[in-house]
Amino acid sequence: MEDFDIIGALKTKAESNGWKFVTAFDSYQRNYGATQEFQNGDIILTVLFSYSFDAGTAVANDIQYPCTLILGRKFDADGQVSSMDETDQQKYDRRIKELAVFLSSFIIQFKCENQLTIPARVSMAPVTNQFDTTLDGIQSNVTFEQ
Repeated sequence: MEDFDIIGALKTKAESNGWKFVTAFDSYQRNYGATQEFQNGDIILTVLFSYSFDAGTAVANDIQYPCTLILGRKFDADGQVSSMDETDQQKYDRRIKELAVFLSSFIIQFKCENQLTIPARVSMAPVTNQFDTTLDGIQSNVTFEQ
């Protein structure tokens, strides 16, 4: 098994885009991480991942990293705060549409820069009112393979 630090690589890539990064291994920690102070326009990448490999071989190759990535925003660049009072259409127009493009590009660039493959289609879905901050964004379930 090669020593690939997927969390470190995701964090570095997110920060190079000017995004905040949150990872945790349970919902309490993700909630806490996502409630930190954010400014107008801040984009937050939240990551939940696991990994698997074929233990039937002498060397663990073909490592898979199933990830849930959430790219979200609490405030728009113009200061509009996401809230439970917005309609789904307003959330889509103000945050989700743009974030879907950002996350799609991020996944493709991350795959290429780290010489990974994605063995299946990438699914994405809007998420609203996430965590204690009512973060809105786009969630993707993607498996990276080494």
